[in-house]
Amino acid sequence: MEKNEITVQCGANNQPVQLVENEELTVGDVRDRLADVLNIAPTALAVIGDETVDDDRVLVAGETLQFIKQSGSKG
Repeated sequence: MEKNEITVQCGANNQPVQLVENEELTVGDVRDRLADVLNIAPTALAVIGDETVDDDRVLVAGETLQFIKQSGSKG
């Protein structure tokens, strides 16, 4: 992982995302931008580390953001 990037995971899909200086990239921004690319379900939980986070959470370089399908969900 590069110095100014985050890693986004959804199931078996994995995508590095470069952070632009002075840009506040949120979980919701990533969800919107990568929904089709990583097949992120609209109801998927966003998790950083072992903590569920909201879509307004600002991401920091070096973090890994996971989108996890909720148990019992189809698709």
